[in-house]
Amino acid sequence: MTNLLSIALKGVSAEFCQGFTSQEAYDKWINSNPNSGWNNFCSGYLGFEGYWELNDISHFTGLCLDLLEIEVRFNDNILFEGKYRLFVDHFFDEQGEPIFNLNESAVYGKYINSEERNQKLVTVLTNEHFSVNESMGINETFDIKNLGFIILCTDEMGYGIDYGDFIIGFNYKGAKCYFEYPGGSGEISTLDIK
Repeated sequence: MTNLLSIALKGVSAEFCQGFTSQEAYDKWINSNPNSGWNNFCSGYLGFEGYWELNDISHFTGLCLDLLEIEVRFNDNILFEGKYRLFVDHFFDEQGEPIFNLNESAVYGKYINSEERNQKLVTVLTNEHFSVNESMGINETFDIKNLGFIILCTDEMGYGIDYGDFIIGFNYKGAKCYFEYPGGSGEISTLDIK
């Protein structure tokens, strides 16, 4: 008999994009009217659909780890509801973090030494709120200590600047399940050009 593990997450979320632009484009941005918005600049001057196309270093959408609300359900039983840190403290106190947490930062972004480039690193972070949920079948006795999350750490991308850690999925003993996030563009909350 297959049992059903369901994870629901909600909270502050973001689309995170990092990419390089030329010094010429940066100068044009500074000398233009920045009040008209980075997205307009990307679609006008850079010829993109929007900010999300400048992403040659990293691009993902996820829920902010520090502000996350979690519900863990196994079949019809709710095993936990609350903040991520309370979840960790309750079930993984002796380990510090779930041993099955996976850091996939290297898959979704790359670290670049700033001395290697004569370009500007552009970081865009949107401010959004998402509720997502996914389920996976488990064909064995469930042990919550075999549950982990798929995490992306922004300080392992670009120049190593920390914009936070984000959850994009979960796994059970290494079997992965990724959350589906709604498409569309969000409100830019952070625009950092270095």
